Amino acid sequence: MNITTLLIAVLMMLVVHPDRVHAQRVLQLQPGIALSFDDTHIHDWYEANEIFREYGWKATFYLSRFHRFSDDEIAMLHRLQDEGHEIAAHGYHHIRGVEYISENGIQAYLDYEINPMMDIMEQNNFFPTTFAYPYGNRDAQLDSLLFDRFRLLRGTTSGNPEIEYFRGFYNGSNLVFGRGIDSHRDDFDMAYLLSLLEYAKEHNKIVVLFGHKTVPMFTDRNQTEYRTLRALFDYMKEHDMRFYTMDELSSLNSM
Repeated sequence: MNITTLLIAVLMMLVVHPDRVHAQRVLQLQPGIALSFDDTHIHDWYEANEIFREYGWKATFYLSRFHRFSDDEIAMLHRLQDEGHEIAAHGYHHIRGVEYISENGIQAYLDYEINPMMDIMEQNNFFPTTFAYPYGNRDAQLDSLLFDRFRLLRGTTSGNPEIEYFRGFYNGSNLVFGRGIDSHRDDFDMAYLLSLLEYAKEHNKIVVLFGHKTVPMFTDRNQTEYRTLRALFDYMKEHDMRFYTMDELSSLNSM
C-alpha cells in the first residue's frame, strides 16, 4: 500500500457520518421524561406544582384559549415558568388544524389559530418555542408550516405496543409523539408506563408523555391522577432519571 492510499484510508476512518454522530449523541443522553399538560387547567397545575416540587420536576404546559385567562392565572403561569417549567402553545381556539385548512385554507388557519395566539402570549411576556397539536391532529403540510414558527412540534401516540415499536421515545427529531397518561383512557396501564421508564433507563431514552388536568382522583375525562405522577416520579428518583421540557428536547440537536 503506497503512502497516498494509506492516508486516504486513515482519513476515511476519522470522518464520522453526521447521522452516526447524531445517533451517538442521542444514545448518550441521560434517560428521563419529557412531560407535558394541555389546555387551560392552570389552577390545578399550580396546585400540583406545590405537591410535587420535592421531586424537582419540570413540565411543559401547553396553553389554549389564552385570551380567557385572568390576571391571577397569568401570574401563576409566570411563577411556574420562573421555577423552570415551560409555557408553550396549543392553539388560540384549540381546533383540528388539518380539517380547518382543508375547508378554509392556510392563511385563514394562521389568522384564526396561530397568529392571535402568538400575539396574546407575547403581549403577556411568553414567547413559546414549541407547539402541541390539539387532538394530535396533524399532517406533513401542517408540520412544514409550523416548523417555520416553532422549534418542536408534539403529536400524539396511543396503545400499548411492544416497547421496541413504541413511538413515544425521543429519537432526535423535533417532531415528537406524546403518550397520554390520563386515567380515563382505554389504554391506561400503570405497569406499561413503568415498563417504558425501565426501558428508557436501560437504553438511555427519553419518554414523551402528556396529560391534561391534574387531580387527586379522576372523576371525568382528561384527568391525570396524582398517584400516576407520584409513581412515575418515584421511579425516576430511584433511578436518577431526568425531567426535560419540550424546549430542552428541541435544543438537543444543537448540542
